[in-house]
Amino acid sequence: MTEETLARPKPLIATLSVESALRELDQYPNVFRRLGHYWVIKYDSKMALLHSSGGLSYLARLLVDPGRKIPASFLLAAEMGIDPRIPVGTSGTVLDDQALADYRKIYLEITRDFEEAKRDNDHARVAELEKQKETFSAEIEKATGLGGRKREQSDSERVRKNVSNAVTRAIEAVALEHERLGKHLGNSINSGSVFSYDPERDPQWLV
Repeated sequence: MTEETLARPKPLIATLSVESALRELDQYPNVFRRLGHYWVIKYDSKMALLHSSGGLSYLARLLVDPGRKIPASFLLAAEMGIDPRIPVGTSGTVLDDQALADYRKIYLEITRDFEEAKRDNDHARVAELEKQKETFSAEIEKATGLGGRKREQSDSERVRKNVSNAVTRAIEAVALEHERLGKHLGNSINSGSVFSYDPERDPQWLV
């Protein structure tokens, strides 16, 4: 870690818990996991801590599914706590407990059915589920702080741009603390109408 990283306040967790967690995470070759208000990252045997941000949450979601094309609103789902594979809590978006539970249930159902259809080579079902994913993406966007008003196409584009900018800033922040990992992410993360993590080899991340 850099001197600047070491000088930062530690996460608001008991010191023993932080040190114990870091020792445990250090057993894995590649780590990208949230610990309190910080993210623990490790790559090529070097570990660093970064202060939590939405962009790091988006990166974590991409690392979970290398090669998968993911729309911006599904990255938002991870930050909002809808995607249970990413232990990042909530971004503070206005969603009550029941709404969050409903969104999580829908997300899991779509994801499960989509993976099953792909395994079965059921192309018609895959196409149908793709449409469902688009509909659900729009619903997630409605829940990101615009008061439930009808969203225009410009709003969807704004979400994409905001997520893209956050991902770019997160990669830059990673590069400041871990140059090799920053370069790896810069070469492997694709942004556009959808996002994806396409590494030459999958480092097998612990997220």
